[in-house]
Amino acid sequence: MKSSRTCAPCFMLMKHFVGACSILTDRVVIVSVSNMNQMIPKGNTRFYNDIKSLVVYAGSSYMDPDSSGGQVPGAVKRAVQSFHLAPNFSQLDKAPTEIVPPGDKDFNLNAHLMFDVVGVAFNVGFLKIEPFEWSASLKPLPLSTDALNAVDNVVQMLEINPSTFSACKIAAWGTATAKKVFHIVMYIRKFACQQAYCDYNDYELATTFHVELVRNTTCASSQFTGVSPALQTRVLLCSANSSEVVTYLRF
Repeated sequence: MKSSRTCAPCFMLMKHFVGACSILTDRVVIVSVSNMNQMIPKGNTRFYNDIKSLVVYAGSSYMDPDSSGGQVPGAVKRAVQSFHLAPNFSQLDKAPTEIVPPGDKDFNLNAHLMFDVVGVAFNVGFLKIEPFEWSASLKPLPLSTDALNAVDNVVQMLEINPSTFSACKIAAWGTATAKKVFHIVMYIRKFACQQAYCDYNDYELATTFHVELVRNTTCASSQFTGVSPALQTRVLLCSANSSEVVTYLRF
């Protein structure tokens, strides 16, 4: 599907970098549950235990617009109001788990989560925030039915020939410059992804969870190993004929 580069990523801060996010609606952003479940540096609670201290930045190519010492064009900052998630795929049709102040202080998220062989089983959560106002530099993810069908078509093309596109990329931020950068990744065919996922020691558990991930796409970094919090809950862009195909990166 076509997407302009103004479909800007966003990110969470609480004096420290918490993680990246993607804009779903004017009041909802997608986040990584595992990022929210991290311990606050030099503290004894987790990020979800202090919802009111979280802020979301968007609309700017700078990681921390306030550090520039002046107003950055297009940059907006919004307070976080609540955190919502489903513990696992099997519970998507049930009421979500909600973390809302003041109940966040003593909330134990790990008592509600399910885990697979690599971490949180369903690593997708949602933050409710103060509303955005759309602008040339601030737009939500394009998620129409036609757009999602286009993503499926592109994935089918990549399954046949992973080199269909010269490169796919993920928008993130460079730690040295605090500006937006694009991280290059390579598409991995589904059979290879399943083989790698199921090669963990607990083969039965890994394979069982992988069945639930049949609609996921898998990419490997061309530069690094492991998963950085800066790259979680990013959108994946694959350029072709001056348009960009976008899909969602789970972790």
